[in-house]
Amino acid sequence: MSQYQNYNIPYGVTLATPVKRFLAAIIDIGIIYGSGIFVLLIMFLVDLWIQSENQISLLYLFCICLAFILFPFVFNMYLLEKYGQSMGKKIIKIKIIDESGAMISTDRLIMMRHILPAILFNIPILGFIFFLLDSVLIFSKTRQCLHDRFAKTIVINCQSQSLKSL
Repeated sequence: MSQYQNYNIPYGVTLATPVKRFLAAIIDIGIIYGSGIFVLLIMFLVDLWIQSENQISLLYLFCICLAFILFPFVFNMYLLEKYGQSMGKKIIKIKIIDESGAMISTDRLIMMRHILPAILFNIPILGFIFFLLDSVLIFSKTRQCLHDRFAKTIVINCQSQSLKSL
């Protein structure tokens, strides 16, 4: 099947480069934080222009702002679960699969690629060490970050026709 250790990925399919993975992460961060900044700007402008004691209008505005913040996150999770791609990965044309070559399961995707790293990142000192290890390991032979190793996933290029079956 493949030249990459014990991974069952089809011939012609290659691991995503660190640069592509970095660009996809930058796009994802830009979309998520960009929507948050947009919401903060709206709330600031509304606070300046509308002096209202009406609690219902403030609650309505809060719900709209919450939707702007949650939508990109929920949509990204949907894309990751259905296609193995976030918005950034879809634009850069890379995707996440498990080491056997199959689509990653939702529970492993959420727990091992998102929640566990988020917890570890927030532990004082250990979080910084985890961040450094996670970042540096992308340059290893398997191009797996620490969160990829936890989840037993790889990130591949999806520009070839052989990926239609994945």
